[in-house]
Amino acid sequence: MPHSTYFGLADLGFGCPELGSVSLSEIASLTLPLGLSIERDLHFEARFPLTVYADAARNIGRITEDEARLKAAALAQAHE
Repeated sequence: MPHSTYFGLADLGFGCPELGSVSLSEIASLTLPLGLSIERDLHFEARFPLTVYADAARNIGRITEDEARLKAAALAQAHE
């Protein structure tokens, strides 16, 4: 697997999601409890900019796709 670095929103489960860089090879090598691995959501389609997802995630302590929370984050950004 080629060594590639990506930038995105990550949540390690500690209640503080953050934007940052991650190595694809590191993600691929992780083994989760019960032998599970991290998978890409092939059906995810972003409806908002990444910064909106990040702000909404910081507000509630986890990544969300909840429409109301994302709209609230987008509205807050528009008023900054």
